[in-house]
Amino acid sequence: MSGADSARRRIRLVSLHEMLSLDPNTRLSDSSAATPVLKLVCPNLVRLDHDMRIQPELARAWAVSDDQRVYRFTLRQALKCHDGSTLDAGVIAWNFDRIFDSRSGSVLAGDLGTIQTVRACGDAVVEFELSRPWPAFLHHLAGRCHLVADTAMQPVGAGAFRLTEWVRGSHLRLERFEHYWDAANIHVDEVVVTWAPDGDERIRLIESGAYDIMESVPAYASSRLQAQGHIAVSHAQSTTRLTLAMNCRRPPFDDPGRRREVAAALDRRQLAERYAGPYGRATDAVWGDPLRALPASPAVQPAPEGTGDAGPVATVQGVMTRVSPIPAVAGDVGAMLRRIGLELDVRAYDDPPWWPMIYADTDWQVAFQSMGTRAHPDILFSREFCTEGAFNSTGYSNPELDSLVAEARHTLEPGLRDQLYAAAQSILVREMPVIVLYGSDTLAGARPAVKGFRAHPLGYWDLAGVSVE
Repeated sequence: MSGADSARRRIRLVSLHEMLSLDPNTRLSDSSAATPVLKLVCPNLVRLDHDMRIQPELARAWAVSDDQRVYRFTLRQALKCHDGSTLDAGVIAWNFDRIFDSRSGSVLAGDLGTIQTVRACGDAVVEFELSRPWPAFLHHLAGRCHLVADTAMQPVGAGAFRLTEWVRGSHLRLERFEHYWDAANIHVDEVVVTWAPDGDERIRLIESGAYDIMESVPAYASSRLQAQGHIAVSHAQSTTRLTLAMNCRRPPFDDPGRRREVAAALDRRQLAERYAGPYGRATDAVWGDPLRALPASPAVQPAPEGTGDAGPVATVQGVMTRVSPIPAVAGDVGAMLRRIGLELDVRAYDDPPWWPMIYADTDWQVAFQSMGTRAHPDILFSREFCTEGAFNSTGYSNPELDSLVAEARHTLEPGLRDQLYAAAQSILVREMPVIVLYGSDTLAGARPAVKGFRAHPLGYWDLAGVSVE
């Protein structure tokens, strides 16, 4: 790093893959690639901290009515957006009008359907009225929902950093916003984001010191790299899952029995150990909360010992991203399935991956799909597994599960709510529209010269208090 770079306190952040869009709250930006950037640029009223607790962000306080249907937020003073405009209660109400406008194409419209009205009560107070009590409401705001200025050029928010450059295929540049409400806690002037989907490329960058923060550290090399002093590894228990999604709309995997047959053939403990090491776990559960795990039964069983190929095979068409370690995982899964007479024919697609453009528009029977982190089980179950879920790539439909998730969404008593989600999860374990190959922690890291960085359970890049020596 040159003297000029040091004077500007630049962070070189290596992410897994490039995003398709950074237009907040739209379909193409609702991705694991775009969300960490948007969190820095256009945060919401509240945020989730490293312990998954709701904390104030652009709101300094809020109150909830006795019937749990009205949330009244008081904004921080003099919030400014990157274009110099004021982010007041009226602009926040406009943001939700935009989300619910069918022309915006926002998947959040379905997520936030319990919101009945959003009204500005003067400049400093915004009020949300819900049609029914909704315990996950704040988690939705703290998830993939963002607040922006009323301008055509996006993203323009009131966050710690503003987007100043995006050269597709090369990098994007973020600069510190001096009018951010907590600017005194931001010790970095510039963040330059590049992308490295290949695990070996990430290792080379770490070994050469050509990075400051690594969003995803290859688990199989993390211990060695840390022992050699190349990186300080940070991990956080998360809901991340690598799954084999089964196309429930066409044979043979429209049959739950055939899906269970595939699951039984896979040595998922081996996959977890090989690709996630001490940060991975074999599990059937699609949800794993950092604070508590919902029960899932039956437990993962060891795959039967194979004695060789099963003879004549049936071809199964699959798709996958090239982001490592998925190609290697697909190779191992293919070898395991060959023992039961299934031959995987997998087509890989290049970055930037975003599943609807691949899984909804191509012919496939199985798909290797990374199930990204979710802030609350309401978000996971309703998006991924309910019949009308925006991210239900498998086409799975079960009215009983739909009913359980809908009831849980509006249940105030925590114990009963957990029972409903557990029942929904048990259905998924039994019917397996996706097979969880393994769960893993968020595994990130930083150069030893970078101080204060910690992995976030949701994969966000929390740069508050981070500095570079």
